[in-house]
Amino acid sequence: MKPHPTRSLLPLGFLLAALFVGLPAAADTGSVVEYAVPTTGSQPVSIVTGPDGSLWFTEFAANKIGRLSTNGTFDEFPILTVASQPDELAAGPDGNVWFAETAGNKIGRVTPTGDVTEFGAGISPASQPTAIVAGADGNLWFTERALANPTGRIGRISPSGEVTEYGIGITGHPLVIAAGSDGNLWFTESPGNKIGRIDPATMAVSEFPVPTFQSAPWEITAGPDGNLWFTELLGNKIGRISTDGEITEFPVPTPASRPNTIRPGPDPNPAKNCVFQRGRLGEEAFVARYGSFGGCVSTLAATRTLWFSEQLGNKIGQVTTGGDIFEFPLPSANSQPNGVAAGPGGAVWFAEQARNKIGRLDVDGLGPG
Repeated sequence: MKPHPTRSLLPLGFLLAALFVGLPAAADTGSVVEYAVPTTGSQPVSIVTGPDGSLWFTEFAANKIGRLSTNGTFDEFPILTVASQPDELAAGPDGNVWFAETAGNKIGRVTPTGDVTEFGAGISPASQPTAIVAGADGNLWFTERALANPTGRIGRISPSGEVTEYGIGITGHPLVIAAGSDGNLWFTESPGNKIGRIDPATMAVSEFPVPTFQSAPWEITAGPDGNLWFTELLGNKIGRISTDGEITEFPVPTPASRPNTIRPGPDPNPAKNCVFQRGRLGEEAFVARYGSFGGCVSTLAATRTLWFSEQLGNKIGQVTTGGDIFEFPLPSANSQPNGVAAGPGGAVWFAEQARNKIGRLDVDGLGPG
């Protein structure tokens, strides 16, 4: 999905591709299956579980929306606007999947049968729609990241396609947006190094500075604990912000991993996770952290789980709501994982932009690798 705050019309993950040099090959964890996207060089970036139970994803370079069934069957649906550069997508309240067209300057909708409709009326020219989310009000909300807009804009689109834009009076520019448990909309300001909050009833905006300097807050999602969770692309941390604005940060173990997308997902078996953690940390560090194996199991049993992608770390990470982080290396070296989503069967699915694959991590089969 994305990387550098100075990107132009590139997906939120593409701008790191040139940096993928000299990285060691990752070991197979024994729990990852990869599926090659039929269109060569399609650059899958964002992924979501659709209302039909399939995995839907954007093909940034191929200008298509892809669908992958859990049995490994692909379908691809062309977008009408040429070179529209679809970035993020979301399951809508109407049973369809919606997506943002960064270069096409439109919002798209695809039905479960693959019919694509685009909506451009009401979106200001060169706005660069980037991320979209279903709101509690029955509409979808999207960010317009164009740096040419000096005060930032958020858009709202109804299921019927009616667009309303709101200037939100900030200088940081909204990047990714999420619907919070408090009924508000939350967004990242990567250049501004802040997390923003919007009351959709009044459009009043509050901003909360991220403690780490120039952390580049990137993706954000509603967590299973009622908080919002976000990635710090350059800060190499996972952040948690309460609905009253209190921020806590958790460092990612792999240096310069470039954490990107974060989403809630399935909870692994605590005992299996503790076996994995003990193997990774070593006995001395494990005991120092948890006290005992039973202490580890008790700790993890009381938490919930979110999953995130590490673009340069070439891993899928897991963070518990208590701040414990686990990492799982991917079989394909330098795959540039971007979007992640919880899928059917308790698996975590992810898009490998550089390797043109969709991956599935079997959470129940997690082990020390």
